Amino acid sequence: MNALKVYSTENLHALDFFVDFINLDSNPKIIKRYIFGHNQYSKSIINSLVSYDIRIDGIIDDFTDNKYYQVAHNYKIPIIKLVDLCSHSCNNIDNIDLLSVKVVVVVTSQTKKAFQKLQALQVNFNFLDFIDYFAIQRVSREFSQKNCKNNTKFKDVTFLELEFFDSFKQSQVQKDVSTWEDFRSDYKENKVRYEKIFEILADMESMSQFEKIINFRLNQDYSFMKNFDYRPSEQYFEDFYNIANIKYFFDIGAYRGETSLEFAKRCESYKKIYYFEPERQNFIIAQNILENNLSNIQGFNIALSDRDGEVFFCSDTTSSHMIDNSNETLRGDDHDVVTLQKLDTLMRNRQILLDDTSLNRGGVFVKIDIESAELSALYGMEEFISTYTPVIAICVYHSFDDLWKIPEMLLSINKQYKIYFRHYSSGLTESVMFFVP
Repeated sequence: MNALKVYSTENLHALDFFVDFINLDSNPKIIKRYIFGHNQYSKSIINSLVSYDIRIDGIIDDFTDNKYYQVAHNYKIPIIKLVDLCSHSCNNIDNIDLLSVKVVVVVTSQTKKAFQKLQALQVNFNFLDFIDYFAIQRVSREFSQKNCKNNTKFKDVTFLELEFFDSFKQSQVQKDVSTWEDFRSDYKENKVRYEKIFEILADMESMSQFEKIINFRLNQDYSFMKNFDYRPSEQYFEDFYNIANIKYFFDIGAYRGETSLEFAKRCESYKKIYYFEPERQNFIIAQNILENNLSNIQGFNIALSDRDGEVFFCSDTTSSHMIDNSNETLRGDDHDVVTLQKLDTLMRNRQILLDDTSLNRGGVFVKIDIESAELSALYGMEEFISTYTPVIAICVYHSFDDLWKIPEMLLSINKQYKIYFRHYSSGLTESVMFFVP
């Protein structure tokens, strides 16, 4: 029997990079500091260093027209394009041999793509050095822990922990989003459960990818991710189930209809597509796209859950999430009230009809990507799963304990499944678990 292997790795490059980045050893070189990407992690680096009078020379962001990021009234950081990094860093440098350009990559989903762009620059830019945020965050944490009792100048330089995407789940217990520290603690506490899930995975590729994701999270070592790529068009579609047998497709968390379009392209003989998207503007966009391109579709501007009712909902340009809080102060421009419904309720009310008696075991395909509300939705479709044994492709990266809680819960409803695992990005997002009859 294959056993889950967990490794303990070190990253000496990350340590050396960190020491230079915070100027711990008073490096005689001229250090120019840049951050590739702009998000909560770049802000964490900036804010951690500003109290030590260490300033960031530039933020690299090819996707904004903003020219500066204002940190304080007397501190604004230029935002530059990657193509301008060399000229910007060399500006006012008399002796180029003394220059050392350090770039922290805070891109956490398409990390490999960011690396490839920087590697291309290194060919003619040999004073460029870069590191991923995963590694430097670990070094900052371990450095702080090691020096917390000493009077070390930089003992408080700890960058923000990597975060999961579980605002809805955590709001139910009045907590902030979970972090990789939560995962490390959970793995230690539930190691046997992770091992059990690993052992019942249906193929060697699932085991290999599952093991790499576990080790990546535990070590924050990006070398475990070197064979992964960002593959959005392939996500949810694999050859270990027969897509030609699918008659009904449930797109739960449809966003703007991309997965429904991909399904219809791959399975032209489908009978019906049901799509669910709680965010109103995204639903309207999906509705317009799908109705103009596909037939036999039906949309629901609701959130599937384990209960029937209402919930507050907020969204940004790339994702949406629910807030399980009845506080009236949440009502406003940033929060909409959306309908919650159990899929089992929709089935009992005949709002959804599956008229083919041969659907059991593989005639229905359910995709679920709903920003940490996956477990709630599953509890609301227990009768449906028991009756039809659908193929299920469900995201298992939104919360720190998804990798074991979701399969345990699903198998408690219906044990007639083989489980597969695939990861579709070069970073921390897009891990999917498949349940195939």
